[in-house]
Amino acid sequence: MLTKTKLFLLDMDGTIYHEDKLIEGTKEFIDLLNSQNKEFIFLTNNSSKNLNNYVNKVNNLGLNVNKNHFYTSVQATIDYLETLAKKDFLKIYVVGTKALKQELSENGFILVDNLDEDINTLIIGFDTELDYKKLTDASMLLFKGVKHYIATNPDFSCPLKNNIYIPDCGSICEMLFLTTGKRPFVIGKPRKEMIELLVKDKNLKKDEIIIVGDRIYTDIRCGFNAGINTALVLTGESTLEDVNKSPIKPTFIFNSIKNIYDELNK
Repeated sequence: MLTKTKLFLLDMDGTIYHEDKLIEGTKEFIDLLNSQNKEFIFLTNNSSKNLNNYVNKVNNLGLNVNKNHFYTSVQATIDYLETLAKKDFLKIYVVGTKALKQELSENGFILVDNLDEDINTLIIGFDTELDYKKLTDASMLLFKGVKHYIATNPDFSCPLKNNIYIPDCGSICEMLFLTTGKRPFVIGKPRKEMIELLVKDKNLKKDEIIIVGDRIYTDIRCGFNAGINTALVLTGESTLEDVNKSPIKPTFIFNSIKNIYDELNK
């Protein structure tokens, strides 16, 4: 089944790297896909960086890739906002990083920080620059009944090295839920649209596509929702115990991406 796969959708954090270090076997895996004329796209929920940040980061880690090799939750959020913008004139407050705001601005969206403005859209991202003012402002907007409340991704934690995790977008949204009772419309994995938007012009059968990731509730569920094969790697958040407890089961389970390389290279 792996050898027949033509497109690999690869999660990033916890799957191909931890912070600033490639997981063993990643470079060899990417080189093998190129030599076998197989496509790959990095599919990430991390909205703390923009597309240029990701290209530069992965290139600096030693992988020769370009913008066409990425589809992020920020890009998916932009696609969704463009559908809303056909109906509403959006004024957006962002709980997110400067990189997230920059990408939204570069795509023509109006961002505001002053609550006296007529804000109708609130976006929550993975905000590594989070402060209390942003949380307070977001709570105020939710209590006022802001029309569009959107989260870039549902992840509760982001993996670092040595089995350490930090709060991600989902944790920020959970804090706001406990405060306001409001939940956002969530973009990113596990929504099947993340995959459907990518493959609609590729003329591929579903059994020729696989998603590889470290989380059952985002990566594996996304593949399940889209009806494609899935591979869980145990270098990130989810464990075998999580697999046993989950109603969603991956097609494959590997210790790491190196083991996928070994299977393809037989």
